[in-house]
Amino acid sequence: MDGKTIAREWVRVLRGQRSQLALSRRLGYRTNVVHTWEAGRRWCRASEFFRCAHVVGVDVQGGLEAFFTSPPRWLEAGDLRTDDGVTRVLQELHGGIMVNTLAERCGVSRHAVSRWLRGAAQPRIHEFLDLVHAMTDRLLDFLEGFVDPGLLPSVAPPWRSYELARQVLVLEPWSHAVLVVLSLPSYRALPTHAPGWIAGQIGIPADVEARCVEQLAAAGLIRWQADRYEIVAEPTLDSRKTPDAGKRLQAHWARAALERIESGGQGRFSFNVFAVSRADLVRIEALHLEYFRAVRSIVAASEPEVAAAVNVQLMPLSSR
Repeated sequence: MDGKTIAREWVRVLRGQRSQLALSRRLGYRTNVVHTWEAGRRWCRASEFFRCAHVVGVDVQGGLEAFFTSPPRWLEAGDLRTDDGVTRVLQELHGGIMVNTLAERCGVSRHAVSRWLRGAAQPRIHEFLDLVHAMTDRLLDFLEGFVDPGLLPSVAPPWRSYELARQVLVLEPWSHAVLVVLSLPSYRALPTHAPGWIAGQIGIPADVEARCVEQLAAAGLIRWQADRYEIVAEPTLDSRKTPDAGKRLQAHWARAALERIESGGQGRFSFNVFAVSRADLVRIEALHLEYFRAVRSIVAASEPEVAAAVNVQLMPLSSR
């Protein structure tokens, strides 16, 4: 997904039935800047873009809050329509990924990325979108908070696949693990696809593997190539858009962990029951979220060799 193309298409959607000049005037410009944005001849800062989105009726704050799994406390005062707000969001999403890695993924200099993260300079809208994609691999989720991704021509095909993926991963939770195994070098090293091999890798029945493969293929996430399956798309699932489905997935992986514990299988399982102040519980919750973000950052930069799952719980036992 290319940030420049998405930015141009997004401006066109924001314009709606208005002329380019009319929208430029409404945004407070004396010149026809919207024309230059749509033509890709000029790129506004990310904060300027979101200010414009707000002017035409987009709930910028609501879209940002919807993107975060657990919105950080500062977000109530944060605002993508300001340079400071853009910097805070990028710092929150950074997750410890090496600056060199981000620069390579975005096709910009290390110096530019470092300045954006420090707030010493502001990214333009296409650079901001590229950064969100590089930091989280969830650009589709980000866009969904502000615009219907299906209205953006360059994004519509992967968005349709993403929507299908949500359905498959909810109906067949093990399909996510099957998809991960298909990405491993050990699978690609097989002489040919062997039914049941994936099931043996992750400890599921062969019929569950077959059902998952069938659903993944039907959704267009994998395809048969010569003598094995290859991955077409491997989207990151944000189940918060369908809370009931999210609960089903959480319950599924909790049960998978329980079965692994009871069978004495491999894994690191820990628990700690404790009494703590309310203030320190808030601190622990922040660490809980930071751990999960750090794991995702490591995964994003890692070369696949083994399939694994992280299942983390933190819950107050007191009712008050």
